[in-house]
Amino acid sequence: EHKLGPLSTPSVKKLLGLYENLGLPADVVYTLVNYCIAKKEQQFGEGRLPNMREIEKEGYVWARKELFSIEKASEYMKREQALRGRYPEYMAALQMQGRASAPSEEKYLSAWAEMGFPAETVAEAYDRTILHCHEFRWPYCNGILKRWHEKGLHTLAEVKAENAREQSKPKKNTNDGGNAWMKEYLNQ
Repeated sequence: EHKLGPLSTPSVKKLLGLYENLGLPADVVYTLVNYCIAKKEQQFGEGRLPNMREIEKEGYVWARKELFSIEKASEYMKREQALRGRYPEYMAALQMQGRASAPSEEKYLSAWAEMGFPAETVAEAYDRTILHCHEFRWPYCNGILKRWHEKGLHTLAEVKAENAREQSKPKKNTNDGGNAWMKEYLNQ
């Protein structure tokens, strides 16, 4: 109540459920509540509190990740804080500065931070998305970054070097007007 204000009976039941049903110790539940408050304030400014559903949802995440001790919870919070610290850089690279990221956007931002992409590489993926789609599309940009990650390309220099390698490969000269795929398909 000190952190969230007066709690209703259903709110107390949800907090108790984290303890009884998920097995989170009381000190971890307290840490979880503080974490959710800090996360909400970072996103929307001071005075904005998380609702009980948000706390419960994060509690399920913690239980799934087996954060049953203060040590594990602290380690997780530090890692998440470091990832969230990259969001403003990424939003600027995507030409979306000046606003908070939405939760659906954060799943992409978090994945890119976990993959280890610097902001300039995200900006390159943004440019390629705009060139191909004529507008920004999160899934398309994410696909570009996932492919680069699978190839081990993370820095802008690595991406540009790979592009140069791809462009320097000799092209197959088919003299068929680009219809080789159709001939192959018809011959099956």
